[in-house]
Amino acid sequence: TENRFTGNITDFDTIENVVRGLEYGMQHNIGISTNEKVLKHFSFSPTFNYTNRFYPSQLNYTFNADSNEVEVDTVGGFQMVQNFNVSASLSSKVYGMFTYKKGNISAIRHVMTPRVSLSFAPDFGTDNWGYYQEVQTDTSGTTSNFSRYSGYLYGSPGQGNNGNVGLSLLNVIEGKKRTLKDSTDEKKFKILDQLNFGTSYRISQTKFAWAPLTVRAVTRVFKNKLSLTYQGNFDFYGRDLEGARVNLSALELNNKLMWNTNNNFSADITFRGKAERKSDIKKSATGLTEGDKNYFELGDYMDFIFPWSITLRYNYQSRLNMFVQDASTHSLGVNFVVDPTPNWHLSITTGYDVIRKEITYTKVDITRDLHCWELTLNWVPFGFAQSYNIGIRIKASQFKDVKYEQRKGIGDF
Repeated sequence: TENRFTGNITDFDTIENVVRGLEYGMQHNIGISTNEKVLKHFSFSPTFNYTNRFYPSQLNYTFNADSNEVEVDTVGGFQMVQNFNVSASLSSKVYGMFTYKKGNISAIRHVMTPRVSLSFAPDFGTDNWGYYQEVQTDTSGTTSNFSRYSGYLYGSPGQGNNGNVGLSLLNVIEGKKRTLKDSTDEKKFKILDQLNFGTSYRISQTKFAWAPLTVRAVTRVFKNKLSLTYQGNFDFYGRDLEGARVNLSALELNNKLMWNTNNNFSADITFRGKAERKSDIKKSATGLTEGDKNYFELGDYMDFIFPWSITLRYNYQSRLNMFVQDASTHSLGVNFVVDPTPNWHLSITTGYDVIRKEITYTKVDITRDLHCWELTLNWVPFGFAQSYNIGIRIKASQFKDVKYEQRKGIGDF
């Protein structure tokens, strides 16, 4: 249950004005879900969600032909507004094992996870429910649907049938390899972290009901340092001579199974350095014992060995344009992070756009830990988003509003 007052401070002058500006209602939410094994090898997960709202009034719309406007009146009376949806999914796992007696690779395992899902919610915009009102909006006879609870505390249910069937197939490919030291000792490694396929069918749609097939693949190589990711969309529907999408299959219209509409390939590799002070390495090349004075020591000078990381990124994106894949993004990026001392943190992000032949969005972030306080600098040195923000604030979250900032934003330069 919730009460909310909307208005100016001067509206508190009388009880009638306070009641007029008061919004109140009640809402209940019920969710039921479970997971059951079916036929030993399948996992079945049904879900039911129910929402019930109580309002003290509703809106009534009428068209005034003289003013050519829709007039709104508030009609008192207890109103119950409800909506619900159901969904279910069925999934399983299929394992494939391939073993090899010779070579470094001893086995490869393929795990497939097929999944079918179904979701449905009725159309709460029909006259049977009474949550929307069809009203004439002009003298030409044009009509529109208006929610009878527009602006109310918890709103109103949505319009239109929402029925969807989802299909997906997840794949993971792993391997085992023999070590050189012991032929009986084996080490696991991943060949493909992900190789996923997914699409859906919208039950209520009369055109373009099938969503494009999404393909996503992820793998890591060089001891998990280099990450490779691919994502592409493949459309089942055909194209006409002008390249426009047509509500016929690509196989029927263009004699091909699908159109590859989008591709996104990225590669990331990170190099890291560990924090290690030379003075902590207890080795003596001079033969000095503990307690002896070492005149060759640097004294209080700092050992400049600190944590750092460099991430290199490559990104290539293309999209279908008149039956040909055109590159939309082709860029190189770098992110450098270093902590020169325990209280200082520096991060620099920049890159290069191969297509436009220019430096991409560049940002410098500097943070200084002042014990209970924190000093920050966020600087974009050039480009459309050129800006800076210097601030000092209390680190404790309960005092997050205690701060001082000096900034110049986009367009101030």
